[in-house]
Amino acid sequence: MPVRSIVFLFFAGSALAQFTVVHRGGMARQPQNTMAAFRHAVETGIDILEFDLIPTLDGQLAVHHDLAVHAPLCQAPGGKPFPFGPIRAMTFAQLRELDCGSWRDPRFPNQAAAPGEKLLTLGDVLAAFPSKSRFLVETKMAKDGAADFVDPQEFAAMIAKTVRRHKARERFILQSGDYRTLDAMKRLEPSIATCLVNARRFKPDYLPLARKHRADYLMLGVADTNAAQVAELKSAGFRVLSNVINDAAGWRAALDLGMQGLMTDDPDELKRFLARR
Repeated sequence: MPVRSIVFLFFAGSALAQFTVVHRGGMARQPQNTMAAFRHAVETGIDILEFDLIPTLDGQLAVHHDLAVHAPLCQAPGGKPFPFGPIRAMTFAQLRELDCGSWRDPRFPNQAAAPGEKLLTLGDVLAAFPSKSRFLVETKMAKDGAADFVDPQEFAAMIAKTVRRHKARERFILQSGDYRTLDAMKRLEPSIATCLVNARRFKPDYLPLARKHRADYLMLGVADTNAAQVAELKSAGFRVLSNVINDAAGWRAALDLGMQGLMTDDPDELKRFLARR
């Protein structure tokens, strides 16, 4: 048996995380979804970069959490007026004018400003980290019938095309709370892994849900499951990661349940926690 397989089996049976995930790039330390945040997370030793995607008016895949871009998170240079609003209604050239690194989020006192950081595309992130890093990427979907709604099949096709171009299929996980985009991706590119977000809506039927959508991962909160359910999912071949946790008590609880992945806003504190264990 190869050494890598021996190591995997050892960790699978222990109370250690198999992989770490940084939410929005790690906004407890750097402005969310910026290249500064992603680079800091990679330098810290985080395994997987998590972020969200929204298509622009001209068919680019913008890296942003909300369906709309707004101040003070992003600011127009020189205080110029800017048509803040739905990303779907803007071109990427418009969005690229914004400074998304100068504002410091008061929820995170250790966050450093990164003035001049620009809004990114999926291609920007994949190109910046071409080898070791992995990606957990969410399709942000507007409500059916909304002006900024995107067809799930079209959305998945845009992502698959970009992932193929950057040769990142084996390092890419598509996640969503709208499982239509995950189903579409499995039809388009079965080699791309998928993750079910907000599976707690279907509690306790996680196993049939994962099988129905041919998912590879489920994201669950500590309060949404128990050790028996996690063990059942793992024995069936699925991997379970936590939702966003920013404290040691929460990380311990997730590991005690048997979750294989931990997600956080604070990569520095998570790595220190794991080093102590």
